[in-house]
Amino acid sequence: MTKRVFVVCVALGACGDKPPEKLVFPPMRPPSGAPAFETVRDEAVDTPGRVGIEAVLVVPQRTEYEGLERLLPSLARQARARSGFRNAPRPGFVDVRVYDDRAKAADADGWLGRVRVDGADEPQVDIRIPFPLGKRVAALLDKNPEFVGIRPKVDAVDAEGKLLLTLPFVEPGEDAYLAKIDYGRAVQIFNTWARDLFAKFPALRELAFVGEHQGTSLLQVRLTREQYDALGITKIEEDLGAFVGQFMGGMLQGAIEDAVVQAKLAKKRRQVYGAMLAKLPAEQVVVSKKLR
Repeated sequence: MTKRVFVVCVALGACGDKPPEKLVFPPMRPPSGAPAFETVRDEAVDTPGRVGIEAVLVVPQRTEYEGLERLLPSLARQARARSGFRNAPRPGFVDVRVYDDRAKAADADGWLGRVRVDGADEPQVDIRIPFPLGKRVAALLDKNPEFVGIRPKVDAVDAEGKLLLTLPFVEPGEDAYLAKIDYGRAVQIFNTWARDLFAKFPALRELAFVGEHQGTSLLQVRLTREQYDALGITKIEEDLGAFVGQFMGGMLQGAIEDAVVQAKLAKKRRQVYGAMLAKLPAEQVVVSKKLR
């Protein structure tokens, strides 16, 4: 079977009196905030059993991750919206490759970004620029109402997915450190941030956490994503919540005081958190004597 490929006319007026089998599509365009691009190739494949769009584009050099992150899904949507094929109503596949140098466009594997769609599946976006991990985490912290004066510090090696987070133990929403910080509270704060960061940022491969209080480092924990997964932090926090829950009835009836429950929780946390951190190599955990 001969493969029939229809060349897309990128300017309607340039098509003239073409044979009726020629497909005519508006050119793909960058959305707001995305980089401009040059179209090297934009072709429709229309054969029985295979209908789709293949395109090669060139963006300016030094295009950043965010630019391709915005551009590629838009290109997929534009390509999927095309119609008028002989063998199907819409494209069954889309494959758009983006380069930052026209000379590289001849190399099928030298792309900077690529978006692929197969049938009704969601677009698969691949970007070979390192994810801006430090920038994204810093933006997340800037929006967090917990920090209004004393600010966390972020350092990252984006290409390696490594993050150093120096977090002050502060009163939420106040420009002041916590009046009291103990071992259980410090590790709970670490658990909260480790869980959120690993969940929100798949590019995060290693987290180094430094919890500080009035300029003194109280807790340092370094762990990889694999080590984080092995700790089971989510399950640990759920179990601690259930531990407190068993006393709620007595507290509501006045049979047990909140201070008693908090003392039991502090003891339980020290036991559970100690066992959790002991699973990491000793050199990856540093606990200040002030928390012991």
